[in-house]
Amino acid sequence: MTDPERRPAATRIWAAGIGACLLFAFYTASVYRTGLHYGGVDVEFVWFWVHGRQDTLWVAYIHPPLYAVFMNAVATLQDRTGLHTNDIVLLTTAGVQLALIVLAAALRPRIGRAGSLYAAALIALTPSAMRPLEQYPAAALLGALAIVAFVRLGDSPRPRAAIAAAAVAGLAAVEISLLLWFPLGAAAVVLAVERPAARRPLGAAAAIVLAAFFASTFLGLWDVLADTRGDVSQMRGWSFGWTNPAMIWGTGAAGAWALLRGPRSSLLAPTLAAGAAFTGVVVLLQQMAYADGAGYPDSFRYFSLIDPVLALAAGAALHALWTSAHTRRARILVAAAALALLGSQAERYVDGQAWIWRDDASFARFATPWKAPEGLRPAAPDPEDSVDISGFDDARKDCLRAHCSTWIKDLRVHPRGLLHGDPGPLDALRGCIEASCPK
Repeated sequence: MTDPERRPAATRIWAAGIGACLLFAFYTASVYRTGLHYGGVDVEFVWFWVHGRQDTLWVAYIHPPLYAVFMNAVATLQDRTGLHTNDIVLLTTAGVQLALIVLAAALRPRIGRAGSLYAAALIALTPSAMRPLEQYPAAALLGALAIVAFVRLGDSPRPRAAIAAAAVAGLAAVEISLLLWFPLGAAAVVLAVERPAARRPLGAAAAIVLAAFFASTFLGLWDVLADTRGDVSQMRGWSFGWTNPAMIWGTGAAGAWALLRGPRSSLLAPTLAAGAAFTGVVVLLQQMAYADGAGYPDSFRYFSLIDPVLALAAGAALHALWTSAHTRRARILVAAAALALLGSQAERYVDGQAWIWRDDASFARFATPWKAPEGLRPAAPDPEDSVDISGFDDARKDCLRAHCSTWIKDLRVHPRGLLHGDPGPLDALRGCIEASCPK
């Protein structure tokens, strides 16, 4: 009998499905970017970029060094390219989505075609991708990569390379978000218990991560702890944010059932442990008012860090349950449960559309991102953050080029005739216009 994983027709269907997920992620990102460019996205609600350039490696409240590196890289990219920081965060999120779908596809040998495609579809429909904030999408990718790297430690033909990859991935994850210590730690403990062959390489990778991380604390953590304000209380309560609750409860239940059924993917137990540990810790922090517990849709982004891992866990659970289902009835039940979870994810994704657009905009209005929306012009920057030269006559523009070019070259030109950019060059330009080129 032909191995189901080797059937050419099924492989072609799987490849087409992965391609469709990639195309969907690329297309929706293009629609959002067009909506952002034309003022359709409610940037006050979505909140792409808040904290700006950072002066220290360890940042208050408490962000580790890779957070500052990311923030400063975005600010530098804005300076060099002229792209708005909102654009850069949105493009980063699109790149992360595509990378995560490719990761799900690459895990096909561990979770089968169906599990791999299922995880990719859940990732493509991740609601939090519509409402990214700063480093969160990149941190979610690094967390998922670290867990996958840990899983590979027990069966890699090149153990030293596997240890190095796991150490780099793990360190990058915890250096961009301290919350990722909890899912990574839980996954490592479960792997050590479940797979004795992984203990030695896992211990080596963990030792490298711990040593490198604590060495980085001398770059400013203690100063941040000393200077952090006393009142850090947040809204009490608990919320999964934009993460679909069914992804937590449903994946947890399906994964637990799969663990009890017998044979399973090496990815299942660590991803389930990671999701459970992260959920428990964040809900506890919310109850203690150390993390924001505001409800959907105004909730914070904590759970977006674990969304990809939950999708991989769901794919691994589907693979395990489908493989262990030996009757037609059992397979129908597994397929129905999988479709119900996917439908719930899609419903949450569609509901999110009602919140990210302004009242006079919608996804449908920007559904053809390759052409300008009819009747709309590109959104203008805030008047306080720009200088309007659209009404300047030729003589006054010549005066600007002659006397104020030093500061104009540091600014960007908006199609509506606005110069915008950082406050320093803007203030210098305003002073130059007033002194040298008045009306």
